[in-house]
Amino acid sequence: MYFAYDNTANTANDLGVITTTFDGTNFSAPAKNTLVAAPYTPSALSTVSIADDLFFGDGLNSKKVYRFTTAFSSVWSGNASTVSAPVTVARGLVLSESGAPTNNITAFTKASGSATGTVAFTYPATGGIGSISPVATGPNGTLYFSDSGNNELLAIAPNGTAQWSLTGTVTADAAVALAGVGTEPTLDDNGILYFGQDSGNLYAIITDGTATAPPAGSGADWPRTGFDRCNSANRSFANCH
Repeated sequence: MYFAYDNTANTANDLGVITTTFDGTNFSAPAKNTLVAAPYTPSALSTVSIADDLFFGDGLNSKKVYRFTTAFSSVWSGNASTVSAPVTVARGLVLSESGAPTNNITAFTKASGSATGTVAFTYPATGGIGSISPVATGPNGTLYFSDSGNNELLAIAPNGTAQWSLTGTVTADAAVALAGVGTEPTLDDNGILYFGQDSGNLYAIITDGTATAPPAGSGADWPRTGFDRCNSANRSFANCH
């Protein structure tokens, strides 16, 4: 288990990740791993994304996205302006959501060949789209999220190209427009995408994603693959696939 910590108020540069294990009964003694940064949103400690290696963003201090091995050796880090949510690893991409002033998504190549990280794309390429919900990934690699700039649900391809958007629905009573950023989208194993909205509605959207399995390899995605009932690509989980 990995937990962010920041003790710099008491000891300079004392921040990073604490590890412990759980055997079903007891936790092991915690071990501090002092790093150059700690998992952070702009205002609170965040989480570590585990997908073969360890991925996290520091949206408070360095404002970078990091990849470390499980032994805490640095693999790469990349500038992301700000980091407003835990990073999502999907389809060979490390997705970082940036808050103000950029309000966009920066996608790094997971296997970046440079110590400074390789940017695959930024969406939108110019400008911003307001606050962004956490990103969900479909089984065909499509990325789903909502934004407050255009009050819409967006579907973009793994190369950063917009596929379609939803700004509202028409009911038997009236047209209902989306409002605000909404909740993190969630996909079930039938390809139906669910998300809540500031308009006060829960939506279920039929997507066009196919049932292509995630790439082979332990931890290829984390954890929002939308491929099974456990929202995970881990084949060892029972009653998921």
